[in-house]
Amino acid sequence: MGLYFIIAGKADASVPDGLGNRRIAYSLSKGDCFGEISLFNDRPSPVAIHATEDLEVILIIPEAAKELVERRPSIARELGLTIEARTRMVDELSQTSTLEF
Repeated sequence: MGLYFIIAGKADASVPDGLGNRRIAYSLSKGDCFGEISLFNDRPSPVAIHATEDLEVILIIPEAAKELVERRPSIARELGLTIEARTRMVDELSQTSTLEF
């Protein structure tokens, strides 16, 4: 667990639907991060990350990520906005996937 920053490659973030399948919620590429939901909410994320190209990432361990956020409030705000937007996308996808029979 930690905060991952993509420095090369692409990936998809998927979530389970009501039928046991996975659906793509959003895509990630160079400069994007993932792992923020479980890192700051202290609970497992429903999101799974799947590389769609060779993926090169930098991992910031939880203690360092939390210290970085404490020292740089602008990073905390940016991650908060990212978490909010991604949570909304996942929630919307979950709601529509159970309605699409």
